[in-house]
Amino acid sequence: MENLVCNLKPAASKIIIEGRRQISGEIKLQGSKNAALPMLAASILNKGITRLSNCPNIGDVEDILQLLEKIGCRTEREKDVVIIDASNLTTHEIPRKLAEKTRGSFVMLGALLSREKCAKVPYPGGCPIGSRPVDIHLNALSKMGMELSDESETACAVFKKKDNVSVKFSYPSVGATENCIFAAVLGDGKTTLKNCAREPEITDLCCMLNAMGADISGVGTSVLHINGVRALHDVEWRVSGDRIVAATYMTAALISNGSITIKGVPINQISNEINIFAKTGAAITMWGDVLHIRRSNVSNMLYPIRRIVTKPYPGFPTDMQSQIMSLLVFADGRSTIKENIFENRFKIVEELTKMGADITVSGKKAVINGTGRIYGADIIAKDLRGGAALVLAALGAEGVSTISGYSHIKRGYENFVDNLSDLGVSIKESV
Repeated sequence: MENLVCNLKPAASKIIIEGRRQISGEIKLQGSKNAALPMLAASILNKGITRLSNCPNIGDVEDILQLLEKIGCRTEREKDVVIIDASNLTTHEIPRKLAEKTRGSFVMLGALLSREKCAKVPYPGGCPIGSRPVDIHLNALSKMGMELSDESETACAVFKKKDNVSVKFSYPSVGATENCIFAAVLGDGKTTLKNCAREPEITDLCCMLNAMGADISGVGTSVLHINGVRALHDVEWRVSGDRIVAATYMTAALISNGSITIKGVPINQISNEINIFAKTGAAITMWGDVLHIRRSNVSNMLYPIRRIVTKPYPGFPTDMQSQIMSLLVFADGRSTIKENIFENRFKIVEELTKMGADITVSGKKAVINGTGRIYGADIIAKDLRGGAALVLAALGAEGVSTISGYSHIKRGYENFVDNLSDLGVSIKESV
């Protein structure tokens, strides 16, 4: 045992990239992180088997699988298929240590209340990109019948579901919408949820739950009508492609002045990103679920974007803001980004400035004066999307960049380093 421990390799904590290399090739898109996490939580609503294919092998998914096992589920992974047997739960309490790793754990509150009628769930962790208050979740669940008592930093609750209740969210929160859907699907009565989040991941979740026997109408709109049912049944479901990861690789192609073909893209979900890329000078070809992108042959330049504003779906996603900022550093001229979702999304600015970028932040607004040239540096990934964006910036930088905080990136990107290496990037992991 001592020899085994000594021979274990420490986990990589850094990425080293040599910039100014064009990427070229094709990849198969991973499954969506933001779709998979609530689907995993939904599995505990069914006292049976849930099989999710195209489930990404990423840090956040593994954390949720560990959490499910801690409360009594049995889980198994077969390549890209994850199997959850939730026949028997042994506790309604979510372990704090695991919950603090990912914000996806907090939607367990609605799922446990629906199945067990009680829950003890720590307030969530995840990326330090803003306060992301959970009061929207708690207020809505209380209107549905939850009685809450706070215990330090934990939500302790019991649930007696009200019949024929209508709840209007003060803001179209994705997590709050998911929590309330879970709380509504089991039991008697009808629940109407208004001003719901309309992200594609919500639509996918509702479709999966309906395939399990739930009765949800209004799917894809801001108003959901949910008739409670006595029980759900086993399901096999395929997780859709990750729209944010697709757009991240598209950005990599443009920054490196290369090209990429991506298979399995949910093209109807990324129209905003496609429009932005086209304005910067991208040539994009799409057929079926396949997308090819490169810079236009006409100018081979990247153009600035006068104004980008992040908004809830179908607006431009906050999860792509950092990556677009890295892209605009290489554009010829001035661009602006207004961040309306998370107040700390501009953490990347300090790191890009170390590389020579000219970016000024005032409140929610960032002004990027693109020069087309930045330089390799030692930089730090402070959150998931910002970390990926720093990798993108390093692709186009002159010289070598070392990015620490690799664990943030692994939370949402499957085989990121290997994929970029296969596409021609000079990249490696380091301790």
